[in-house]
Amino acid sequence: SSLGPIFASTPQARQAPRLIAATIEGEASNGPGSVFPRGSLTSFAINCIALFPDAAQQSRTLKRQLLSIHFSLGRVRRCLHVRVAVLVAVVAAVLSLHAIQATAQVPSNLTLNAQLLLAARQNDMAQVERVLAQGAAPNSRNRLGKTPLLMACEKGNLTLASRMVGAGADVNLPSLERVTPLMAASYGGHAPLVSLLLKAGALVAPLDQMNRSAVVYAAAQGHATVIDLLLTAGVDANALHEHGLTSLMWAAGQGHADAVQLLLARGARADLRDDRGQTALEMARASGHTSVAALLSAPP
Repeated sequence: SSLGPIFASTPQARQAPRLIAATIEGEASNGPGSVFPRGSLTSFAINCIALFPDAAQQSRTLKRQLLSIHFSLGRVRRCLHVRVAVLVAVVAAVLSLHAIQATAQVPSNLTLNAQLLLAARQNDMAQVERVLAQGAAPNSRNRLGKTPLLMACEKGNLTLASRMVGAGADVNLPSLERVTPLMAASYGGHAPLVSLLLKAGALVAPLDQMNRSAVVYAAAQGHATVIDLLLTAGVDANALHEHGLTSLMWAAGQGHADAVQLLLARGARADLRDDRGQTALEMARASGHTSVAALLSAPP
């Protein structure tokens, strides 16, 4: 097909040529001021879509092509056909971007892997089971490097995460931003997911591109239960993170009393200072978190 593999990613995309052609035939006519006859406009619509045949292209390329179409049409007389053609180009670009997001980066079984990523994103467990049974790779990744397991952890979807772990998904495989499933689950406060990942061998030490670890995200969001799980897994309560910040400082600066109390009970030191010379107590006071400041200033 001249439309290329991009329309193999989703049912909606596969129907796009027919739907767009039907729209043009219904709305465009050879009326006054017409620039394109009906048949050639339909061909133009299909050609617009065919500009994006390669699902591996980056979104910036698609946008550049769309702008080129837009400016070219700007030189033509304004009429219904031109407006419809511009709309078709926009639809084509959106469909292309949507298909790229659903396309796996694994070199084999592209269609099955893309289906798995789409099913994971839509929480369609029946489809997840079907494509896994047909041979989809559990570690399929979209253009952002996200696996179905990482998507599940971002959404707090324990059922999907458990299924992907059971299917052999790599629990430490990060996204392009170096975000691991454990970081995503910790950020969201999804304690059952954190427990699942740790039992499956998730590492607590990795840092993302912001140089933040899972415990930093848990502390900054105030997820005391998750912090407790990570400390039990071997995280040092007094570890110095970027800029000399400790987990206690992160929790105190954000005003999370439960997390602060948990960290203090687990041996976090309140006397440590960051690279600006500030303690957790001073951070809490500066941010107006009086209840947290009271916890930190109480005698041990």
